[in-house]
Amino acid sequence: MSESFTIRRAEPSDAKAFQEIAAGEKAYSNTMQLPWPSVAMWQQRCEQWPEHLHVLVAQSG
Repeated sequence: MSESFTIRRAEPSDAKAFQEIAAGEKAYSNTMQLPWPSVAMWQQRCEQWPEHLHVLVAQSG
């Protein structure tokens, strides 16, 4: 059985999912990012992405 996915542009409502991914040790190890980013920080980033930046997410279902 195959699972279907939809690729779409990221939205501010995706902030919690970005925060959960970025909080993982393997996501921030050996980077200049601080661990445990807040949902509020990701909400702000999502709201301020310029129009020419294409941030995509895959949504199951």
